[in-house]
Amino acid sequence: MNTLIETTENVTNDAAVQTMSSREIAQLCDKQHKHIMRDIRQMLEELNGSKFGLVDFCGYYLDNKGEKRACYNLPKRECLILVSGYSTSLRAKIIDRWQELEKQVATPQINLANALENPLTIKQLLLESINQLEDLRNEVSTLKPKAEALEGLKRSDGLFGLIEAAKVLEIRPKDLTNYLRKHDWCYQYMPVFSL
Repeated sequence: MNTLIETTENVTNDAAVQTMSSREIAQLCDKQHKHIMRDIRQMLEELNGSKFGLVDFCGYYLDNKGEKRACYNLPKRECLILVSGYSTSLRAKIIDRWQELEKQVATPQINLANALENPLTIKQLLLESINQLEDLRNEVSTLKPKAEALEGLKRSDGLFGLIEAAKVLEIRPKDLTNYLRKHDWCYQYMPVFSL
């Protein structure tokens, strides 16, 4: 999952512990951050009893305004305990994300300075780049006709006549008119006769 929210490594007893922020949990679970914070506080109170103030999972982040806001950085155990009360699909999202994080730790990151000296690594990077480029080209070729169709829909003044709209929708103008009348989106102008 590509995300702008970073997972962090906290150092505890000289060991790096991977954590997931309450913001990322909220994003994965499609919940508001304040609700996740409430759930975490409740969970920590139940787990730690009176030791709640001593918990070391507190953190901060800068919001859109640049203001410092509280968050939690939970290790895997506490994260899984938290989401065990959520629905199965939400638990699955969190577990999948943890597996991705663990795989990233298991896969060493490439040192670019050393990579440029190794022809095999250069070849692998080049192949990955070519594959990504091909995927992007396929996506562009899929989206290009849709973009052209949308461009073709607009007139210079941005309005459609009834016949143009029917052509775009690939239906008869009479059928479009009947549909619009049926839903009270247009009316038929009737001339007034004076006697």
